[in-house]
Amino acid sequence: MSKLVSFPTSLPSNPIPNDTNAAEVVASFVSRLVNLESQDFKNDAVWRDTFALTGTSRTFYTSSTITAAWHETTKRSQAGSFIVDDKRTRTIRSPFGPNWIQARFSFETDAVPQTICTGLITLVLTADSEWRIWTLRTILEQLKGQPNVDVLASVNGTAKLTNGQIEECLFDCIVIGGGQAGLSQGGRLKALGISYVVLDKYQEVGDNWKLRYGSARCKFTTFEEVSALALLTPCCDSTHLSRIL
Repeated sequence: MSKLVSFPTSLPSNPIPNDTNAAEVVASFVSRLVNLESQDFKNDAVWRDTFALTGTSRTFYTSSTITAAWHETTKRSQAGSFIVDDKRTRTIRSPFGPNWIQARFSFETDAVPQTICTGLITLVLTADSEWRIWTLRTILEQLKGQPNVDVLASVNGTAKLTNGQIEECLFDCIVIGGGQAGLSQGGRLKALGISYVVLDKYQEVGDNWKLRYGSARCKFTTFEEVSALALLTPCCDSTHLSRIL
């Protein structure tokens, strides 16, 4: 028997009527996100938080556990100003059966440190025709009053400099590993004005890809496809992108 049957959640099984107004359904939930109750969730709901409310990466299961953790963390962080992104609300109809409504929202916290966060909520219809939260995800995006971590000023580096700056001896942060995640983290630290160094066992940037695979290529072929990637600037065409590690 598959291990999936023992997982603490399940796929929705009830269809969503074609005349359902997804925006209205989402709005009714987002308006009460500040004070969610157990009955707002499916019994096997899942909430994944990434540094937005818990200060770490945590996953909560079941309606009662999520409700208790939600009340505690939103109160402690003084979460509020929940706003739904109407343009990104849609109904998902899987060809394999599961149907759900998906929407994105933003919110802020006023405790120290003050933050700007985003969230993703999915809603499903129960057997008794009631809407419930199936999954909830909250993500820390920015610190209020600090530089945008997704905007990095261009620098003109040379072989004798580190990212366009004279190499330092002391750093505020050390990033272990110069792969995609490590380089992305370094770029965000730079955007925040935090001094850092990336340490990797390989000699050159990108060697963990170049020396592992026979060839390394970017899977994207147009700038539109990569425009949402962190810290990317429109400085190259699709031909150049095919050579990006």
